[in-house]
Amino acid sequence: MKTKIYLIIVALSISNSWAQLSVTATSTDFSIDFDTSISGVNEGAYDGTGFNPAPSTGDLDGNAWEITGFSLGNQAYDATSTSGDMARGSSTGEVASGGLYAFEVAASDFAFGMQPTGSDFTPGTITLKVTNNTGITISDIEIAYEIWNLNNADRANSLNFSYSTDDLFYTDIGALDYTSPEAPNASPWVKNDRSTVITGLTLDNGDTLYLRWTGSDESGSAARDEFAIDDITVNFANTLSIDDSNFEKISIYTINNSILIDGLQAGNTLLDVYNILGKLVNTNTFKATGKIQKIELSESLDQGIYIVRLKTEKGILSKKIIKR
Repeated sequence: MKTKIYLIIVALSISNSWAQLSVTATSTDFSIDFDTSISGVNEGAYDGTGFNPAPSTGDLDGNAWEITGFSLGNQAYDATSTSGDMARGSSTGEVASGGLYAFEVAASDFAFGMQPTGSDFTPGTITLKVTNNTGITISDIEIAYEIWNLNNADRANSLNFSYSTDDLFYTDIGALDYTSPEAPNASPWVKNDRSTVITGLTLDNGDTLYLRWTGSDESGSAARDEFAIDDITVNFANTLSIDDSNFEKISIYTINNSILIDGLQAGNTLLDVYNILGKLVNTNTFKATGKIQKIELSESLDQGIYIVRLKTEKGILSKKIIKR
């Protein structure tokens, strides 16, 4: 009997280790669209029925999500929450009760939505677990998502992003901050794209990354707008160091208002430039020829430190530069 109990415990442990967004390959987009099943995240199209560690159709996986800041109860990791604020159902918007909804932000396109009130999500947090199951240590991670806003009330509210590797200390990425307009308008749901690259991590195989969205009041009075998050994409970049054989001869430097790249092997190349807040400020696609490649930067870019990321068929190289 003791042996049987031990085996059951081991099986449950293994199951929970995969019950979140599991990233199993590098340089590959892992996306959550809330319309299709994602193992460990949601079962079928999300319909606002709540959270369950053994999700039925329409549920979010309770193992992957933590929710705080709601008056009728919150969602802890590995818990079940299928009523009250955690399960307000589906809607096209214009709701009054605070809580979490499956908002239809476009025709047949449902997103993970929230209606803030004086006692709900002001402030509050939504946190998603993402686990590194690639088999290697990851240092760079690409994050993208959509914020949808139905600006139907006389108040401005924020929905900002941060991340953590221990679920204790979170790093804000100011470039992704979003605040809804204070003055209402008659427009339907409006989409706001957000993306960044998190660099300098040491996320070992089996480690968890925590992605968090924080909501709060900013200005105005009376009722609050509706918000939704959709199309969350996570990409664990296969980042190569400057000493890798594919990049050992490469040089990246700035002259005046240009980036010069010397020693890059021939092939299709994507160059992205991010400021120190993680905001994408320049992007270029070109075919390297093995000769010096010159990329012009906008004269409006401030002087300072930037991160250049080269994505080639051989991998990804990140390097800091200084624009003087």
